[in-house]
Amino acid sequence: MYNELPYEYAGEYSNGFLQFVAIFSLIFLLLFLVILVVMLVANYKIFKKAGKNGWECLIPIYATIVKFEFLNIPLWFLLIYLIPGVGIIPQVIMSINLAKKFDKDAFFALGLIILPVVFYPILAFSDAEYNSNAAGLFESGKVSDKRYCTNCGNVVTGKYCSNCGFKRV
Repeated sequence: MYNELPYEYAGEYSNGFLQFVAIFSLIFLLLFLVILVVMLVANYKIFKKAGKNGWECLIPIYATIVKFEFLNIPLWFLLIYLIPGVGIIPQVIMSINLAKKFDKDAFFALGLIILPVVFYPILAFSDAEYNSNAAGLFESGKVSDKRYCTNCGNVVTGKYCSNCGFKRV
């Protein structure tokens, strides 16, 4: 009548749909696991650069407490962090302070907020160094202990730049 399929064919189409859902779910799960491993390795390296034990990033609440500690964020922000919806505020503050502590600019902090899957590994695997003297959002008066060459921009440790020989001002 209405161009209905006989009953024996209905199983083939439902099996195809179930196979599609299973394959899609498997791909989604594998992608999720890859992202999880990349973020764990990136956080491990960031904790190591900050002078902490890498394993500390594996324990959820403890990792946040340790991150608050090396980013100099007051511990009472953990209460705000645990409130659903409002917890995004400490996450933004952590990203900003993380960028500042690794001598990165505001655009990098924005990248840490919007695309952490991309920017955390960049921070972890680049040559960026943790600078405990960099002022975060809750600190004032701290200055960077790094000096840069005004000629080539490299970090200068002595009186002269080891890259171009220019005298530091």
